[in-house]
Amino acid sequence: YLASPPAIGGSSPAAGTFTAIVGTTIRATTYINYRGGDNASQTNSGFGETALDSNAGGTGNTAVGYAALTANTTGSNNTAIGIESTTSNLTGSSNVCVGYRTLYSSLGSGNTVAIGSGALQQARYTNYSIAIGTGSLGTAGGSTVAGSFVVGVVYTILTSGTTNFTL
Repeated sequence: YLASPPAIGGSSPAAGTFTAIVGTTIRATTYINYRGGDNASQTNSGFGETALDSNAGGTGNTAVGYAALTANTTGSNNTAIGIESTTSNLTGSSNVCVGYRTLYSSLGSGNTVAIGSGALQQARYTNYSIAIGTGSLGTAGGSTVAGSFVVGVVYTILTSGTTNFTL
């Protein structure tokens, strides 16, 4: 049993209250970083300086790395692993991002997978897209990238269409 866990790193205390007994479900928010998000949102985990820093209601998020999901406010069920992964996301949900600056500029993307350094780095709004490989769909810019599937080291700028397939 541990109530009011001690701070781990930095000056901000780790958030959450743990009341664990074998066989009991734990619903807590954990931040191990310099500055963490709010304590009211449940089932979030932030590891790294400013990870989930702005969270104000999003639930089920996991952020690992410096500035991972740092701007997230109400987005839920996101996984961001890597330095500045999904940094700009505000409201997007159900994204899986692994790598340096994956889905970096996204403001409200959803149901998207970005794996590899810089994958979907400049896409602001994308839904139901998969980008695997260094820089894949990395220069999509502010355009809407919807339903795209990219595998490999690709720098693609989408100019038209909503469903694109690039290998």
